[in-house]
Amino acid sequence: MSKLLINLTTAQDNADKTTVAFVVANAGIAAGQEVVIFLNVEAVRLATPGYADAITSDGFKPLVELMATFAENGGTLWVCPPCFNTRGLDKDNLVAGASFAGGAAVVEFLGQGAASLSYGLYQGSKKQQRPSFSGSCGFIPTTIAICAARTALPSRARTRHGARSGRPMRASLSMRR
Repeated sequence: MSKLLINLTTAQDNADKTTVAFVVANAGIAAGQEVVIFLNVEAVRLATPGYADAITSDGFKPLVELMATFAENGGTLWVCPPCFNTRGLDKDNLVAGASFAGGAAVVEFLGQGAASLSYGLYQGSKKQQRPSFSGSCGFIPTTIAICAARTALPSRARTRHGARSGRPMRASLSMRR
């Protein structure tokens, strides 16, 4: 079974990115992948019951429905303990499927060959950065950058120019100005 790690740093501060992260996660589960969403920075608030109830993004189901589908279908939510504790949230009251896991668990999961996607802002600059596919490091905008095993996409994956190449394309998210 292939694996997918989605790094999510946003919550109510960016409903679009937060919602799309769960849409992609649910698509991964539907495709038979083991999917983990790593909630960190502001996204840890999503692990508290009721917080996601008012988050919506035009064109998508409400976030609370997407999160319920994710949990019902076996998705895993990892919550960054320092991010959660810093915000003074109730550690004894988490949504279904959520548990505390830190950087070591993320690195181990990536080391098992998980592909990674990141939804959030680049924390090294005040201006918003856009993700692009390049390099070999999956960018995780916390206090560490994780350079794990390269992730090969299926040979049917398109190259940067949209052509089919017949050979696997190596890609991961990085940030570019």
